[in-house]
Amino acid sequence: MRTIKDLQHQNKNQELVILERQDERLYNQIFELENTLSFNSKTALKWFNYPRFRLYGILRSNRVVGIVAATQDYSMPYRNALEESTSIMCTYLSAGYLHPRGRGSGLFEKFFDSVLEEEKKRGSKEFGAIIREENSPRGECPSFFKKRGFEKIGESTVHNGPAIYLSIEGNDESFN
Repeated sequence: MRTIKDLQHQNKNQELVILERQDERLYNQIFELENTLSFNSKTALKWFNYPRFRLYGILRSNRVVGIVAATQDYSMPYRNALEESTSIMCTYLSAGYLHPRGRGSGLFEKFFDSVLEEEKKRGSKEFGAIIREENSPRGECPSFFKKRGFEKIGESTVHNGPAIYLSIEGNDESFN
C-alpha cells in the first residue's frame, strides 16, 4: 500500500492510497463492503496480473471505506463510439464504491476527483467510465459525471447488463 495524499473531510482524516496485491487484509475489508459491486475477491485479485491496473482506496482509521479501480487499455467499445478510429490509451475508472455511512457527505466526490488528478499526473489524457443502466435510469450521463466534463458516447451490454459509456479528455477545461 502506498499513500498518495491525505484527504481531510468533515474533520476526519482519510488517506488516498494505491492498494497492492499483498494488501490482502485490506481486500478482506473491501469484500465485506462490496455487496453492490459486480465482481468478487478472486476476480479482483486477477486484476493485479494486468500491468496497467491500480486500485485506489480511501482508508479511515486503517479501514477501507471506499475504492475506485483505474485500468489503462485500448478500448474497442470506446473506439466504436467515436466518430473516427483512435488508438488513444484510455484510463477506465470503474468499481467505484463508498461505504453507505459515507454516502451523501461529499467524500466520494473528493476521492474520485483525487483519483482523476493522480491519473492525470501519471499521463492519462482520456478517461472513460461504464455506468450500469440501473444507475442511470434515463440513459443519460449522470450529473456526478457531467460536473466533471464526462459525456455519453455510446451504449452497450457488459457482463452484468445494459450500460452507457462515458468519456472525457484529460486536458479539457472542465477537468481542471
